[in-house]
Amino acid sequence: MAPGGNIIVTTREGLDVKARQRLNTETEFETFINLFMEKLESSAAGGGHVVVSDLDLSQNKLTIDQWCQIITALCAANARVLRFRLFGSASLNDDIMVQIADYFAGLSSQQAPQEIHLSDCAITTSGFKYFVEKIESVDYYPLKAERAGGRPTPLYVRLENNYIEEQAIKEKVDAGVIKPFTKKEGRWGGDNGAKINLLVQTHGRLQQKTGTPPSPEDAPPPKQIITDQGSSRGSWNVDGGAHARNGGSSWGNNRRNDGQQWSATTRGGATTRWSGGAASQGPKPAVTPWESRSTSMARAQRGYGANQGSVDRSRTPTARGGMADRGVKGFGKGRAQRLPHPWEEHWSDDYNIPYFWNSETGSSVWERPVA
Repeated sequence: MAPGGNIIVTTREGLDVKARQRLNTETEFETFINLFMEKLESSAAGGGHVVVSDLDLSQNKLTIDQWCQIITALCAANARVLRFRLFGSASLNDDIMVQIADYFAGLSSQQAPQEIHLSDCAITTSGFKYFVEKIESVDYYPLKAERAGGRPTPLYVRLENNYIEEQAIKEKVDAGVIKPFTKKEGRWGGDNGAKINLLVQTHGRLQQKTGTPPSPEDAPPPKQIITDQGSSRGSWNVDGGAHARNGGSSWGNNRRNDGQQWSATTRGGATTRWSGGAASQGPKPAVTPWESRSTSMARAQRGYGANQGSVDRSRTPTARGGMADRGVKGFGKGRAQRLPHPWEEHWSDDYNIPYFWNSETGSSVWERPVA
């Protein structure tokens, strides 16, 4: 079942497009693109940069003409898309990859995306090579650090379950253009010149299919993600990585409000799983299941962490204001400046408390790190 609710939401980060599985007919697309252009134009009229924090068009079978309309709308508004979520799109083939690659090549450094999720599409070696060549041709990757002492950041990419010859990917890895990484070790910086961080399940496994991609009409229906109640309706993880139906482990990147199931925690001999619906602001840690929301808020306001552990969200957050900007007692500017490098302070709108993100490892914790 496709997600419900508003298809475009305005957040502090920018416009959040939630169109996964929701553009199945020409009428649905026309309604969406008209609303999308209106939102972009409205944002541009307000002055400043137009930002699309999350453009989730995944699990749709958009035509190349529809893709051109989306790209034209973004270009007309001089918008920056922070993350593209295009996984599970059976029609996303090499022709559309050319359009996307040319779009990337025409951007400025202020418009450069941080992530693109392309798992389970119909991309072949030709489309892959064209896209990577365009990324190599731009000078804005790796993205420059936004603060002193930070590391440059390559483009975060997911490509598993396409039809790309693995040797073609390995050649770009050997050339230093692509730097594979696993969720366990976290993302690499771009100090060595790498322009792409490619998420892999394990090193040496690129998880590509062989043969020819099926036509969109013959492609299997979109796989379902795990529900908010923690029951699986299929083998789909939230941004396109494969998940074995029988005992497989999901290693996909988590999407806000997507219901992705988090790591199991054990208490008193019973194992409980905490669903992703509990956290909706990106890379923050899971609260232990036996803690109520009021308890976690109270502990954080007393200066304690809601959870000693952390969950790697593998998603680049957009910087937010510190606690002093929000007027939260006990979180003045002086204290915020004492965070040890490379920790950053962010805000949870779910719990109205801060959390802390490590820009080098990608890990997040509720408890304030100390030097």
